[in-house]
Amino acid sequence: IDYLPGLTDRFTLKNFNTTFDFPLTLRKIWKTYNSKNIAIAKRLKKPLYIGEIGFKKNLNDYRKIVLEAELKKYLEEGVAGILLWSFESQGKSLDGHDYGFGVDDGFGEIIENILISETQKAQIES
Repeated sequence: IDYLPGLTDRFTLKNFNTTFDFPLTLRKIWKTYNSKNIAIAKRLKKPLYIGEIGFKKNLNDYRKIVLEAELKKYLEEGVAGILLWSFESQGKSLDGHDYGFGVDDGFGEIIENILISETQKAQIES
């Protein structure tokens, strides 16, 4: 089930820095729900936080590209915060879902760079 989408992700990430969301996959369904929640939050003028976002380890270093693209997209859409799923505080994944990340994955640097650029944009706008 994951083989073809995984190959497609690697190809599109390598060549276009993006993923392809097959219809009716869990990823597509979650993105659809997130889009609806973002629209509702905007209409209500309320902040929105995404409670779980994660990327399978089988994407290896491509996970960093996906993380950066997803975070930027959601922040640009007005999301106030995002919680990454499954921090491996014990150095390994105990949840069995293979989404875990640790301090050595490079996610912290990506998030820091995004936050710095978002802060700079806000300062320029004000």
